[in-house]
Amino acid sequence: MQIIVNSLWALFMKMQVSVSEATDCLRKMIGGESMGNWFENMEPTNIQEERAKTKKAEESSLAKSIYK
Repeated sequence: MQIIVNSLWALFMKMQVSVSEATDCLRKMIGGESMGNWFENMEPTNIQEERAKTKKAEESSLAKSIYK
């Protein structure tokens, strides 16, 4: 359980979630609320697709700055 808590804390900090919000969220998890509900409103995300989009945007931006 501690590994999950530490991982979530690191994720929250990386996402710039406020400390109080992150703490509240983790308290709920440790308190035993169902984790299944945590993600019920989350939109599905394809990480590989997002990485490809980001790479393409970065390459496009770089190309524009080179050809100015």
